[in-house]
Amino acid sequence: MNLLRPKGTLAVGALALSAAMLTTTTAMATKEATPRGGKVLDIVSETTGTFGVPPDAVAGTQFGFTGKNSLYGTGKPFGTFGVQCLIMAVETPDSVSQCIETFDTPRGQITVQGIKTDPENQQPDEFTEAVTGGTGLYAYVTGYADFSRLNDSSYRVVFHLRNVKY
Repeated sequence: MNLLRPKGTLAVGALALSAAMLTTTTAMATKEATPRGGKVLDIVSETTGTFGVPPDAVAGTQFGFTGKNSLYGTGKPFGTFGVQCLIMAVETPDSVSQCIETFDTPRGQITVQGIKTDPENQQPDEFTEAVTGGTGLYAYVTGYADFSRLNDSSYRVVFHLRNVKY
């Protein structure tokens, strides 16, 4: 199953993230709960594919995930995501990974990046990463994304975004 838009490539990125076709630019986005104004985008990212996930953490190993996004609360499809991680260090039983995620939404892409400790070589239940940019509606976006595990294959991702085009 091709999760990429035919006209472009999905910048590979970390777990991620995420969501459904918006009927308006501001659907599922509000000005509340975001510092200095901005928008909150709340999605669920479900992993449908993986690559290179090792049984044991080894520094220098790359791994990643791909999947589909839906809007939190409604379940409406909201694009795809891709994550690429590099294990930077192993501090038994934990590993430290640098990950880059791209969320390909109907209104443009959002890129996210961060370093995190993976307890016992497993993705953590909760973590926060920096929003590093985007395209389309998100061309000049800044902010951060909070990830919360829902189950073995899904995370809720709440983006706190500034500089979103209206």
